[in-house]
Amino acid sequence: MLPSDYANWKQDPGTKEVFKLLREAKYKVLEILSKGGTLMGVQTAEQTGKAVGMIEGIDLVLELKPEDLQEEEEEE
Repeated sequence: MLPSDYANWKQDPGTKEVFKLLREAKYKVLEILSKGGTLMGVQTAEQTGKAVGMIEGIDLVLELKPEDLQEEEEEE
């Protein structure tokens, strides 16, 4: 993806809405973690790991840069 295409994509109303929803989802998971929500029950480690993985996955999308997408295209 060219930097200009990336800039247009980031400014698209649909993209902005998706990023807003991702940020909200991330903060909900962070709130659950901060309140110890994954520390109750039998599957504590699994639930905590899942929550951390969700945050990391969301961050991968939220922190995308044009260079990240160019590398992907070059590998294909």
